[in-house]
Amino acid sequence: MTFYQILGVSPNAQPDEIEQAFKRRVKLHHPDKGGQADRFIRVREAYETLSDPARRARYDATLPKAPPPPIYVPPLEPRQRPTYARRWLGVWEPTVMASLWLVMAIMLVVAALLQPPMALWFGICSGLSFAAAALQKRVR
Repeated sequence: MTFYQILGVSPNAQPDEIEQAFKRRVKLHHPDKGGQADRFIRVREAYETLSDPARRARYDATLPKAPPPPIYVPPLEPRQRPTYARRWLGVWEPTVMASLWLVMAIMLVVAALLQPPMALWFGICSGLSFAAAALQKRVR
């Protein structure tokens, strides 16, 4: 674990950021406040090294250089994104469609029993909407 990680700062942190981080860590790890002595010593050592510019330069020279970031290789084929209807219905699409047909049939029977002219209008509208849904399904 590097001194930068111990204090919780980036390697290009300014001296005032290092001092603030040191004060936060000291409050957290001080033995008189319930912290562990070995962690407190590591925090103090990190601060002493990073607060002195000459010691910090020597310490930075000893750190291993970070490997270059990995090269992004795009996938060979673009993923096909499902349409909103397929995402919403998912694998239950046939079951949902069958349930909708059943609900429409029940509503049509109830409407026919209550008011015959209304049933005719309801049947025409529902038939058109389901026909449009079936055509749209064939297009996909």
